[in-house]
Amino acid sequence: MAAIINGYELSAPAAPGPAPSRVTSWQKWLKDFASHFVGGYRSRYSPVWTCLKLTLSAGLATLVTFVIAYQAISWAGAWAWYGLTRLIGAHDLGTWQIFADAISLFIGSPSELDGGLLLDAVRVALLAAVLETAVALAGEANGVKSADR
Repeated sequence: MAAIINGYELSAPAAPGPAPSRVTSWQKWLKDFASHFVGGYRSRYSPVWTCLKLTLSAGLATLVTFVIAYQAISWAGAWAWYGLTRLIGAHDLGTWQIFADAISLFIGSPSELDGGLLLDAVRVALLAAVLETAVALAGEANGVKSADR
């Protein structure tokens, strides 16, 4: 997401590193540490700041709707699991494990409803819709009409 928001070219070749120099191992370690944690500040935190501004520009109603809808997806998955187990009924452990694995593939496990193909696809679609709304609202706030894009 950060690459998309900042418009990075993902297929571009990496920039060549600096030429090797004669430094001791602790100086090299200190230089690497500083360049990694301090030198890359903009490249690491600029996408986070951009996402945060975009999220906040969506408005409170959009954010509350997103949170409620996201939780409703988990709630619906839990009830779907419950309904399917009642529909399938009681079986021996081996048979029930086959059913449970199939159900878990689509809606996740009963203890953690975060891994099913169906629920995750709905969550991604919800996130995409909210992102599209946030971008449209941010564009309107900056004076750009949706037809101008």
